[in-house]
Amino acid sequence: MDRLLAVRFNAEFAKQSADTFVHDLLVDKLGVKFLVVGDDFRFGNGRKGDFEMLEAAGRQYGFEVVSTHSFTMHGADTFVHDLLVDKLGVKFLVVGDDFRFGNGRKGDFEMLEAAGRQYGFEVVSTHSFTMHAHRISSTAVREALADSDFGLSTEMLGRPFAIHGRVVHGEKKGRTIGFPTANVMLKRQKTPIHGVFAVRVDVDGKHYNGVANIGTRPTVNGVRNQLEVHIFDLSSDLYGKPITVFPMAKIRDEIKFDSFEALKDQIQADAAQARLLLA
Repeated sequence: MDRLLAVRFNAEFAKQSADTFVHDLLVDKLGVKFLVVGDDFRFGNGRKGDFEMLEAAGRQYGFEVVSTHSFTMHGADTFVHDLLVDKLGVKFLVVGDDFRFGNGRKGDFEMLEAAGRQYGFEVVSTHSFTMHAHRISSTAVREALADSDFGLSTEMLGRPFAIHGRVVHGEKKGRTIGFPTANVMLKRQKTPIHGVFAVRVDVDGKHYNGVANIGTRPTVNGVRNQLEVHIFDLSSDLYGKPITVFPMAKIRDEIKFDSFEALKDQIQADAAQARLLLA
C-alpha cells in the first residue's frame, strides 16, 4: 500500500541538507510514493528545499507530489476515488465527525460511509468531546484563551495553557528601570493571547510568580512577537535556560506609551496588580 506522509521536523533533522531529506528519509527510509505538502513547504538546512525540488525528485525517484492547494481544488468524489481508493488502497479510515473534504468542503462523514460501502473500506468517527453542551475543539480553546478565560481553557485542554521556551538575550532595557525580564522569542509560534498577564513561572524545578508581556513591545518600536516575563523574587542568570510560563489572569492589553518613563510607571502598577492577583 502506498503511504500518505505527514512530516514534522525535529531540530537535528532540520540541520540536514534538502537532498538528504529527500534521499535518506523520503526514498530510503519511507519509500514514499505519494506526498501532499503545502505550497510554501520548505525543508532542509537553510530551508533551501521547496515544492519544485520535490517535484523534480519525484520524477527522479518515482513518487508523486501534489500541493495542498491543488489537491483541495478537486471534488470530494476525486478525493475518495483517486486518493483513498486508487493511491492508498485504504481499508480502514478514522476521521472526526466534523471532517470536511474536497472543493467547497462538500464531502462529509456520511459521504465517506457511502463510499466505504461502495469501495469496500470501513469508516469510523472520533465523536467530538463536549463540555457544558458545547463541542470541544481547537477553535473553542483558542477563543477561550483570547477571552482570557483560563479556567475554561484548562477544562477543555485537561491542563493549564503554557508557553515553553529558552531564555535569550534581549535589549536589557527592563533592568535599567528595575524590572529585568527573561525573554523568549516566539518565532513561528502563534500564540492566541496578547497583552500583559499575571503569570506563574517554572524554572529549574522551582515555581515563581511574575508579570509578563506577550506581544511586539510597541513603546520601543518592537516588531517581533515575543514573551517578556519579570519573575518576582528571582535574581539569578537565566540565559539559555528553558522556562515554562503559565498565564493566570490578564491585566491589560499591550499599548504604546508616549515615553519610556510612562512605561516604567505602568510596569510598576502591573507588577503590583499581578502580586495581588496571585496572592
